[in-house]
Amino acid sequence: MAITIGELLVINVYAPNDHRDREAFFTQLQAWPRQQQDTILAGDFNCVQGPLLDRLGGHRSKRPESKALEQLLEQGQLEDARILEEHAETEEVEDQDPTEFFTYWGPEAASRIDRYYVPKTWTAVVERVEVEEPAIASDHQRVTLHMREANPAHRKRRRKTGVSYPIKTANPDRVQKEVLAALSDRGVGHEETAKTWDETTAICGECIKQVAQQDQARRKA
Repeated sequence: MAITIGELLVINVYAPNDHRDREAFFTQLQAWPRQQQDTILAGDFNCVQGPLLDRLGGHRSKRPESKALEQLLEQGQLEDARILEEHAETEEVEDQDPTEFFTYWGPEAASRIDRYYVPKTWTAVVERVEVEEPAIASDHQRVTLHMREANPAHRKRRRKTGVSYPIKTANPDRVQKEVLAALSDRGVGHEETAKTWDETTAICGECIKQVAQQDQARRKA
């Protein structure tokens, strides 16, 4: 589906899950009749082009998962909005929270299959890409592209401060339960005082490190 907004063409995609069908889909898009206008290509691509960064857990290749999509992006001179986002000025630098990066979470893995591709020249246009809980029931997160206004005066990007997860995992619920169990076994939460706070924080760090190692061992098994 595609719509034109002023001089901007927005193409929404839902790529097939099957590899052969997906390659045929992206090949057909290469023949899409487009004029000389800026284009946004967005939606569920059902693949990633940087598996080492865009997948968590499961099998991860080092190569792009779609050659046809790679050719389509080159033809349209399009770039992942996440990459252009790095050029935006920032007031706050925070570690990337996995829940604000990956857009699809399965039982054993997570991935960033929902993306925006924009013109490569939009280094001053892309403000940020935001990943949030879906507005309605869905197994995909809601992804929003924020763009800068024309000629913004000293405008800087703010990243919202949310819950920070020290363990990047494809099984957040399981890891959370394991951390809580480890803390309980060590007596954390029982009669804590200001005098015991330093010891408590040290125990928390040890428990998180222990669970992180367990989770990493599971992924490698």
